[in-house]
Amino acid sequence: MGRQEACEAPHTVTLDKDFAGVPAGSRLLISCPMELEDYLKNHVPYGTSKEIHQVRRELAALYGADTTCPDSTGIFLRTVTDAAWDEMGAG
Repeated sequence: MGRQEACEAPHTVTLDKDFAGVPAGSRLLISCPMELEDYLKNHVPYGTSKEIHQVRRELAALYGADTTCPDSTGIFLRTVTDAAWDEMGAG
């Protein structure tokens, strides 16, 4: 993204009920766009790809969580990729 954007620091919550296919009692990581961008730059070598399931598993493991929030992770991934696309278009 190349610019500092305010976001809440990554944190975990313990689910008290099932959510988006994640069972109650799971520790769920809520990340942020900057954290996801950093993860991608450091864990996905240029020219390669990873399945979103693998990204979520690995990112969660860095924080001792069971998984990441599927909704926010998808939104943040879109934010990061849109920003990268814009930067590529700008040269």
